[in-house]
Amino acid sequence: MPLRPSIDRPLRDQVALVTGAGRRIGREIALTLARAGANVVVNYHHSRAEARATVLELARMGADCVAIRADVSRPKQVRAMLGEIEKRFERLDLL
Repeated sequence: MPLRPSIDRPLRDQVALVTGAGRRIGREIALTLARAGANVVVNYHHSRAEARATVLELARMGADCVAIRADVSRPKQVRAMLGEIEKRFERLDLL
């Protein structure tokens, strides 16, 4: 018996920001959130190619996603990233 969509995808249409999402644990977290229905912001600092690859995989899963470069130790860059997220998604639900 198939589960109801709200159970299959409990994070449907939620917007998640995952820092360091281009590689390793961050990437796996991003993929897990997308499987649960979330739209994902892939934050990276140095790993541009890996972040782009993650975004392509998330998009194939049906997630609305974007990669944004920002050093999260720099408040000005964090504010700029949050501004981009607000323009694209109008909100942020998960960090």
